[in-house]
Amino acid sequence: MNNAFWTKGGPALEVSPEDVAKSFGVTVFGTLFMIQAVVPHMPRGGRVVNIGSIGSKTGFHETPVYNATKAANDALTFSMASEASAVSI
Repeated sequence: MNNAFWTKGGPALEVSPEDVAKSFGVTVFGTLFMIQAVVPHMPRGGRVVNIGSIGSKTGFHETPVYNATKAANDALTFSMASEASAVSI
């Protein structure tokens, strides 16, 4: 189960590059690295569950960077699910 995220709310035009990097680092890269670390040890038929957000689809105006990180996680999850099923974990 993965629900890691960090974000700084506020308008995208005011978020610092450091805060954007931290948001993507925790939320997207953290998800990727957790999956990489766990999958080799999972039993056949095991599952990874990534928690998403409706913000990735609706784009709440209060949290644009958060929405972008969760949208990236949607794409990562979808792509990695296909990859994982191809290697028959």
